[in-house]
Amino acid sequence: MRVAVVNTQVPFTRGGAELHADNLVNALRGCGYEVELVQIPFNWRSPWSVMDHLMAARMFDLEEVNGKPVDQVIGLRFPAYHVRHSRKVLWIIHQYRSAFDFWDDPKADLALQEGGRSVRDAIRVSERKLLGEAAEIFANSENVKQRLQAFCNRDSTVLYHPPGLAEDLRLGPYGDYLLCPGRLETLKRQEFVLNSLAQTKAQVKIKFVGAVGSESYAEKLKKLAARLGVVDRIEWCGFVSKEALVDLYANARAVEAMRRGTCDVMLAGGFDSMINPVGISG
Repeated sequence: MRVAVVNTQVPFTRGGAELHADNLVNALRGCGYEVELVQIPFNWRSPWSVMDHLMAARMFDLEEVNGKPVDQVIGLRFPAYHVRHSRKVLWIIHQYRSAFDFWDDPKADLALQEGGRSVRDAIRVSERKLLGEAAEIFANSENVKQRLQAFCNRDSTVLYHPPGLAEDLRLGPYGDYLLCPGRLETLKRQEFVLNSLAQTKAQVKIKFVGAVGSESYAEKLKKLAARLGVVDRIEWCGFVSKEALVDLYANARAVEAMRRGTCDVMLAGGFDSMINPVGISG
């Protein structure tokens, strides 16, 4: 059976969504499927370019490639998951959130751009209609499920992805730091971590791990740390190797996970390795 996993690729950017796609491909290959990762570039530098990329995704025809049928398509991110195929399931990682729950967020730019409201309305109408093409819709979190229901009136099944390093993670001695992984960019909201750190009584430290997605935001964070008086309790690790990241997880006292408007702290511990690929019909 030939399966195409279709994902959006932001050029020169790699993070959890890309790892998610790679792991899905590997898991399906391990189950005996012939799998190809199909990546569609995405650039949202203007509201109208978002619509251009949505149209480009709709123009892709993956029913047959090189004279051979593609038996199943699994779509992951907007707008790539809107490719046309008669047997398509979605495991949604990201919608275009600036048109949905981020519309009123001051960190999102769509509302501030000329034509932003028109593009928002067009995306919402398109999503409500085009999501109906999928035989099944899976969401990678409860938040995504709730967003699909609230904005698109679409039911979905939550299917969690195992931690990206699930097979390598191990327990180590608890260190004196909290680990905060993720690119440094506005929508990741690392300022919540800094503000929380400034209010702690214990002299715990923070290690930020991840590439700089926004130079201006990274500079803003460093200025905030100085203003809060926590510079000596922070380490900016940047991008690290897989081996180094495993060590950082193993020895962290806790791992901080950013969600919309909150900062959750999860005690470091063992992770169960589970591969549960998207259900494929046929």
